[in-house]
Amino acid sequence: MSPYQAGHAIGFLEIKPGPLYVYIAKGYDAIYTENTIMTVDGSDTYDPDFFAAKGNYTGMNFTWICYRPVESPEIDDPSSLPVVYPDGTSSASTGSGGCFNKGPGRLPFNDTSFTITFDNSLMVRGYTYYIILRVEKRQRFEVNYHITSFNKHVARIGGLISKRMVSWVN
Repeated sequence: MSPYQAGHAIGFLEIKPGPLYVYIAKGYDAIYTENTIMTVDGSDTYDPDFFAAKGNYTGMNFTWICYRPVESPEIDDPSSLPVVYPDGTSSASTGSGGCFNKGPGRLPFNDTSFTITFDNSLMVRGYTYYIILRVEKRQRFEVNYHITSFNKHVARIGGLISKRMVSWVN
């Protein structure tokens, strides 16, 4: 038998999409006073499998969810959550807690809102709030947690926690 044998094989290679990169800017650097307008910026989010410049959000759906640490909203299916508005109204008839005293829920921004701005006057000093950016694209989703707390006369935006560190939050 010759050591120079030749042969071939046929196989299939499946390339699966990687995780979305979901990022909320201004981790520890954003400080807000009470009763003011807050901006939470997810514009650095991108799909690393889509070889385009950052800022191309083609096919991405953005959902913003707000709740308190003692609550456990369903982030895998955010459509099951009521819409909660910064003025204290909600698509649910009842509720308490959450960011605006109507329970945990989706913030009233459309699917293409990668940056949100809202009045924080119903957020209570001394409480901690989680604002989640959930980005979905073609059957996959990733989330990023933004921790907001109001102490004395400033609201400090806390650290960013990846989906893989959720157990630390709870």
